[in-house]
Parts: sequence; structure tokens; C-alpha cells
Amino acid sequence: MVVPVLTVAFLKSKAKGSVIFLPEVELRRDRVQDKPDTEIDLSVVLDGRLYVGECTREDRVDESADGERRRLERLRDMAASLDARGVVLSTVAGAWREPTSRIAAEVFGVTELHLWLLTEGDLKPRN
Repeated sequence: MVVPVLTVAFLKSKAKGSVIFLPEVELRRDRVQDKPDTEIDLSVVLDGRLYVGECTREDRVDESADGERRRLERLRDMAASLDARGVVLSTVAGAWREPTSRIAAEVFGVTELHLWLLTEGDLKPRN
């Protein structure tokens, strides 16, 4: 739970006004289905605009490139269906691995969604 909390603190530092946070949720297109379409680690309304996010301790969102692409595409599609302003990918690792950042740029580059790739340097508390 530490990565989502640090991510919300970072986003709050960028806010001009209000910040509303909702922790991990499972989203379903059909409310009677058992398995969720996707899970979102955090949902933040920042100055009236929705951002959804994936938070991890690792430098990737899945073990394989194909798995990462599928997961990020599901997140992109869900964010778009929620009319989100953007997507936040955050890690406490020092950097995202190159394939992850490249795949994220490819997946989100074809949309109007704002993409934030946050790392340890962004999330580290400042005194």
C-alpha cells in the first residue's frame, strides 16, 4: 500500500485545488460477471479530472512484454471508458525498465490520455 500512498502524495503536490483518492478497485463492464475486466490500484480526482493508476514496487507491470502490453491496453481501455484525463504508472524502483517505458509510450501514445511514469525519485518524500 505504500506505493499508492506515495503516488497520491506526489499528485497532491501538483494539485491547484482538490484531491480525492480511492484505493484499489476491481472494474467490471457487466456487474454480474465474476471476474473483473481490470483492477486499478488507485483512482484520483485531481482538480476535477480523473486519473487512474498502476502502482508497483517492481520496474515493470508484468513479467513478459506481451503480458505488459495486454495489461496496459486493458488499463488504457478502461481509463478511456471512464473518460479519465490520464494514467499514472508508479514504481519505487529507480527507473522503469526500457521495454516497459517503450510499451507504455506505444500503448498510450495513440490516445489523448496523459501518461505519467513515476519512479522512486518522483515519489521520495521531500522535507
